[in-house]
Amino acid sequence: MNKALKKAIVCSLMVSFMQGGLVTPLIVAAQENNPQQNQEQQQETEFQKQKRQEQQRQQQQRQQDQQRQEQQRQEQQRQQQQRQQDQQRQDQQRQEQQRQEQQRQQQQRQQEQQRQEQQRQQQQRQQEQQQRQQEQQRQQEQQQRQNKERQEKERQEKQRQEQQRKAQKQYDWSHDAYRDNNWHRVSESYNERTNFRWHETSYSMRNRFSSSDYWMEPIYDRDWNDRFPGLHSYRWHDKGSYGNGYFWYGGRRIYDCTLFYNNWDEMVGIGFIFDNVFVFIRDDREVYRHHDASLLAIAFLLLSKEDHNYWQREKRYDWSDDAYWDDNWSRIDYEYRDPSPFRWHESRHSLRQRFSNIELERIYDRDWNDRFPGLHSYRWHDSDDYNDGYYWYRGERIRNAVLFFDDWDELVGIGFTYDDNFVFIRDDRTVYHRNKNNDALLWGIALYLLLR
Repeated sequence: MNKALKKAIVCSLMVSFMQGGLVTPLIVAAQENNPQQNQEQQQETEFQKQKRQEQQRQQQQRQQDQQRQEQQRQEQQRQQQQRQQDQQRQDQQRQEQQRQEQQRQQQQRQQEQQRQEQQRQQQQRQQEQQQRQQEQQRQQEQQQRQNKERQEKERQEKQRQEQQRKAQKQYDWSHDAYRDNNWHRVSESYNERTNFRWHETSYSMRNRFSSSDYWMEPIYDRDWNDRFPGLHSYRWHDKGSYGNGYFWYGGRRIYDCTLFYNNWDEMVGIGFIFDNVFVFIRDDREVYRHHDASLLAIAFLLLSKEDHNYWQREKRYDWSDDAYWDDNWSRIDYEYRDPSPFRWHESRHSLRQRFSNIELERIYDRDWNDRFPGLHSYRWHDSDDYNDGYYWYRGERIRNAVLFFDDWDELVGIGFTYDDNFVFIRDDRTVYHRNKNNDALLWGIALYLLLR
């Protein structure tokens, strides 16, 4: 029955579908004609509905599963992309690190090369410096050897000359000035009390005697010095102390006299006024008297107590120019008393007559002459002859110097280089120096003039 009903319903549905619009009345009619069948149909419809709902649910579940799977797949793809991006980023970072490491290594290699190059250059400079130092040391040693050899030769020559002088035991008085008719020899030799020593230097005498008991001054009078060629005169004044520097003649103590020194700064004569006569005692202890009125007048003038500085006061050069008093000149607390062949206020003509080998060359440098206004400069060179032109300063022999002459052609100053200073000695025996750092131009000109 059911099967037949189902078949009828299906057929009616098909017919209604084909004819358009008779399905529902047939179904309704069929339902009305068969209530049990309708109930079964309802049950079947509910079952189908449930089944359809179940299918829909399952389909939704499958869709959800598919969506979830799709999401998971997308998530996996995203994660995979993320991993790929991370991997790419890591690869890029690794490549960047490798590049930076390569750059760092390259920089290190460059720095190492630079450091090695610097070390090589430093070693090369050190080697060159060592070579220069060795060369300088070699030159210094050679210079020292030459200086020692020269000093040894000088010492030997001095010893030889000293031995010759000691062998002779007296000064050579063969000059015509000491043999004219105005000199009269006294019969007796000098053997009285005196504290002077023949052939003693003025430096040694000053060390032996206290300056408070005597004073000793060089004599610059040209007329006086021309009467005693080859000798350097100093005026001696005894202040009356019995401890130092006494001198007796004819039973009297002589307070004012002239001491005569040779070119080696050795005392070889003593002159003084006694009973209105000039008495001259030589190193051979022979005594001579001179009756020349002009010599006696000069001796009175020089040895007079009242005016003992007359010749020195009149002869001194005027150093009042500002060029000699600027801040670059520094005075040394030292009075020049070293052995010297030069005589203050002596003319160049007289200097050339006394010394056969002396060399004087005029200096025309404008910068140099501007620093010494009013003076005429001449370059002097030591000829290494002990009989000509030796000059000493503080125990050291000066071989190159500048001699300064005034407008009257008289020697008033001496300049030379000494221990990075230009030393300037004036005719009043004061000593000034100018450091090379204070006046580089003067120092450079001095080196050029004196060492060429």
